[in-house]
Amino acid sequence: MISVRSHQPRLSGSSLFLLLCLLIFSQCRTTKTATKHPDQTNRPNSDSRPVPIDTITWKPTSEKPIEVEVDDIIEDNTTVEINSKMLGVILPLNISSITTINNQISSRHEAIIQYYIGMKLGLESLKQHDSELHVVFEDSQEDQKRVEQLLGEFQTRGIGYVFGGKGRKTVETIANFAKENNMFYASGWQVNSEFVGENERYIQFNPGFQAHIITILMHALYEYNPEQIILFGSKKEQRRIDEINRLYMQLTNNEDELETFIVEDMNELELLEMEEWKLVDKRGNPRLVDDKVFVVPVTRNVNLIHDFFRFLDFNEMHDRSVVYGVTDWNDEKLYNHLNNYEVRMTSFTNPVEQQGNSGFIESFFNKTGTFPHEKAFEGYNHILLMADLIHKMEDGSVNSNLLLNGHGVKAELVDHNDLQNPGVDKSYKPSYLENKSVVLLGYKDFQYYILPY
Repeated sequence: MISVRSHQPRLSGSSLFLLLCLLIFSQCRTTKTATKHPDQTNRPNSDSRPVPIDTITWKPTSEKPIEVEVDDIIEDNTTVEINSKMLGVILPLNISSITTINNQISSRHEAIIQYYIGMKLGLESLKQHDSELHVVFEDSQEDQKRVEQLLGEFQTRGIGYVFGGKGRKTVETIANFAKENNMFYASGWQVNSEFVGENERYIQFNPGFQAHIITILMHALYEYNPEQIILFGSKKEQRRIDEINRLYMQLTNNEDELETFIVEDMNELELLEMEEWKLVDKRGNPRLVDDKVFVVPVTRNVNLIHDFFRFLDFNEMHDRSVVYGVTDWNDEKLYNHLNNYEVRMTSFTNPVEQQGNSGFIESFFNKTGTFPHEKAFEGYNHILLMADLIHKMEDGSVNSNLLLNGHGVKAELVDHNDLQNPGVDKSYKPSYLENKSVVLLGYKDFQYYILPY
């Protein structure tokens, strides 16, 4: 179990220097090989800088600012094989734009650097387990034309698998290119890919909203009656609540919707209004008399979630309520609430197993001088999932219900239509593959734990 109260500090300018040293050290042209002297260490002192030559050694730094050649960063070839297949990774590194302010880099740049280093350590882990992968990393520079250029280069080089891309336009471009050129493309960040249409060569690793809600409904309905379940949200969540009811009715063949509580779109909920709401339901029956199960599909509005728990406090619901949340609510403002109530949250990753991965944490620290954040674990697992996907490919096609494994992450690939329309006729045309595997987390003593289901 992990305590979410311990937060890692942001990277300082010196830590950024170490990370950039790692990036340069790990990059080499296809015609070059980077070697290392026997007495060389993996952790240079903070007063050293890399020398971009074939035999890399550490020398004292000068007062000159750090200069990073973009071409040295954007191409990375780890020359090993899995079934003679190659993987091209497109990341929005945008190395040339990284700057420091007050000896710190932006959280946005820190996240993508952590993610990239996590992927590199994933490749090292594969090599240690004799399951190596031929990978080409490229920097999209957050430029759509460059993405299109890179795809053409991938095709010329015979790369059959593509991973990465951020934002709807980029994902759509890569997905269409993969479909037209017999490549396979997996996205690690997209959560709704319906815009790609019917594309059996596109894979969404991140479970979408339906996968999270189906997990919640199946778990809640196993323990509680539908009459006990209340859907809560603001007007911004109205479409999500409507979608929950649609999925509920398909799963249960029930024509009655679940009880809903829609509040005004505001940061502060007035207790008087909530007092008025609690008196009777739409059938005229008293509310909040029996134990209640709240499903709260609110993700980014921390103030609304906080005020929802204040509402439960006001009604003395500590021992008479269960709360389901969509994705883990990892925010300091919520920790006391999560600890005081029985809360169950969905998540793509398993933070308990990730934080227990001492080998990865140690390797990351040895390479960078800082501890891994969530994005580092994410990058590490994404490369492991891609390696497992390529390894398990049969006859050049991805089969539905294929199970992939990372460390603390798994992906069970199903047709998106199976999640969009659960419990109905399967005679529709194939759409794209999406991960339906979702972890359900509990929270006690300020620590996450895994709920079995």
